Amino acid sequence: AMSEARIYPNRRQWRQTIQKNLFFFGLASMLLGILGFFAAVWPQLHRYLQFSVIEAAIIISLLLAWRAGLNSQMGKMALTAASLLVGVLLQVFSIVYPTAAFSYQLFLTWTMLVLPWTVLANSPHLWIICLVLLQISFALYWSQGEGLVSLLAPGFALGIAFLNILFLSVWELAKRKYVAWGNQAWMIKILMLTAVTALTAPIVHLNFQKKLPLALSQMDGQLAMLIPVYFILILLGVLYYSRRSLDLFSLFVCMLSLVCVLSTLCFRVLSQYVHQPQLFTLLIGLIVLGQISIATGWLIRMAKRTVA
Repeated sequence: AMSEARIYPNRRQWRQTIQKNLFFFGLASMLLGILGFFAAVWPQLHRYLQFSVIEAAIIISLLLAWRAGLNSQMGKMALTAASLLVGVLLQVFSIVYPTAAFSYQLFLTWTMLVLPWTVLANSPHLWIICLVLLQISFALYWSQGEGLVSLLAPGFALGIAFLNILFLSVWELAKRKYVAWGNQAWMIKILMLTAVTALTAPIVHLNFQKKLPLALSQMDGQLAMLIPVYFILILLGVLYYSRRSLDLFSLFVCMLSLVCVLSTLCFRVLSQYVHQPQLFTLLIGLIVLGQISIATGWLIRMAKRTVA
């Protein structure tokens, strides 16, 4: 769609993107190198020295962030490094002093400790870290005693989608109020992709279950709530990002999700009524190609509106 509409990033946008990515990967490589060095000699260090090294790294990162300024790129990266080191400190503390606390409590405590820095700095990177920590905490809490299979449950999908949609709503509101940190388009894309994926994955998984009833009245409460919520949110997303705030990536995510859900639903229904393999394959192929053609044509029209 973007190729048809002749929408390409210019030289200045490419330069800015490459500079930011190189700076980020350089800082990440430096942190990984430091962590790798200490990991090699960590068992030989006394526990007090272990705490001292991590706390010193946190203090140095905070001083660097204060010296460079929270509005600068260096300050934001230093504060991000300090936030990550807080998690390392908590992990070392839980190893040196074992407790009966659950794993999700560690990540929740980590979130609460870095949240003041996040609010103070208003950095998208820190907000992403807080969101990821919250989702990990929720996933660990939900999967207690049942393992990773429980992460495909409708209730978990609704919880993850709610967190991302809440952050997305705040971000869109900040963008409309011309708040500086709300203009990060990549943050909106990440939140939209995560929310839609969280709702799509369990529905696609459920479509392959042979014993799943088709009628909502025969489903359990969580599943009966997930399906209407999914279609309502997809409809709201398409309406908002096609009329109020045109965003091709968000529209593409919604269309791709619909194609996946409707294709797997058709696969499940046809597998019950069509018993000839050749005819079944032909019908599924035609359905998928038809959906992709309709979605691509509509995205091309939306893309041309951005240059009109």
